[in-house]
Amino acid sequence: MATSVLIDFEESLKIRTPHLDIRTMMKCKMFALIFFLLFSSLGNRIFAETNAIHETDTSNFEIYYPKDQDKSDECKDYVSILRSENRTIIDVSSEFGIGTVTIFLAKGRWPEKADVHLHLAGLEGFSVTNGKITLDLNEVSVKAFDNDGNLLDQKQHLKRDGFFEVTLPSPLFDKETREITISWVDFYRT
Repeated sequence: MATSVLIDFEESLKIRTPHLDIRTMMKCKMFALIFFLLFSSLGNRIFAETNAIHETDTSNFEIYYPKDQDKSDECKDYVSILRSENRTIIDVSSEFGIGTVTIFLAKGRWPEKADVHLHLAGLEGFSVTNGKITLDLNEVSVKAFDNDGNLLDQKQHLKRDGFFEVTLPSPLFDKETREITISWVDFYRT
């Protein structure tokens, strides 16, 4: 008896479902695939934009290194500016351990908040100036983080890979400021 119900159910499906040819089925599958790809990439884009801090945007800034800071090819300084909607990071990697960089505001305005990430083994010296205000290491807020972003107890010597984060105070970025100069010294410089 159950078998006859199953047969009747299958028969009713055949009657109510129009016969689809291969082309129509392929079009439906293609439409479903396009729909899935479109919305999954849109979702990823929205996620990336809301969580983006690693998008490099230096269009408002020009980065200059002093001419007397020429170093060998093995020991270079790398500075990039990373921006999100509410945060700006000046990311500094220094293979030699001693360096200076000047960042010019080419257009627009300075960010309201900026942090300097110094990828150094030990932070012996730091200064930042806008030409009117000069702050050194003991006048700024310094935190140490590992590469995963976990706060470390060390204030001046990292025992593992990581970076020092120096928070730059907003008075450095007044309307008249056209450039800031950042200098650093690694305790374990080469």
